[in-house]
Amino acid sequence: MTHRLPQPGGSALIVAHPGHETLLHHWLERAQPCVFILTDGSGGAENARIDHSRRLIAAAGAACGTVFGAAPDRHWYEDLLSGDASRFEAALCGIAAECARREINAIISDPVELFNPIHDLTNALAHAVARRLEAQSGRCIQMRTYPIERPDTFASRKTSALALSAAAAARKGEAILAYRPLAREYPRYRELATRDHELLVVDSPGFAWAAALDEEPYYERFGRQRLREGRYTTLLTYADHVRPLALRLLAEAAT
Repeated sequence: MTHRLPQPGGSALIVAHPGHETLLHHWLERAQPCVFILTDGSGGAENARIDHSRRLIAAAGAACGTVFGAAPDRHWYEDLLSGDASRFEAALCGIAAECARREINAIISDPVELFNPIHDLTNALAHAVARRLEAQSGRCIQMRTYPIERPDTFASRKTSALALSAAAAARKGEAILAYRPLAREYPRYRELATRDHELLVVDSPGFAWAAALDEEPYYERFGRQRLREGRYTTLLTYADHVRPLALRLLAEAAT
């Protein structure tokens, strides 16, 4: 299915980490969205990479939102482990307020893939933003997502494709290669850059956040290994940490 773009400037992209926007580079060029990024991309003890995203987004003709690299990655994880929702709630309020000012009618966000907890919570936050906008304006907000780590999970869902011309694919490849902090991810990103389309997935009504899952999230399996190695002291889980915060964000949408 061909993807129908909203009017330029009428959409928002909400992602967890700087660099995700490269996966939708041509969509950035076409839709010219307002881009919101939660973390600064610093990971553990690494340097922040948010300025690379700022330059890429500007070059694509899109805009950077007021919530843009709001805090280092470790702060978001510390809040998640401690159950402190204040940083997430502040991001929700800030993004929703700017989307209202810009009269946003379509949101693309990171997916729930049960791979990275901040990716998943970014999806919940984006749906909370949409619910707040709908309650305030009475307008329907289109919700879309896109594959990051687990494209197999989207096989049965309604998708649309934004075709890339040879020139668009070349620009995307150049943008990815110029994003030096993503060097360790170049093999995967290069493969994505050779595709002739960008996949967008309908994300309404969104993830159900059920009490029990059919599979153990990857981040729990990864965390258990880190515990055995002595690199982690606490296991971050869907039931104890991710789901409660997601449900809180979605409840906040009504306030």
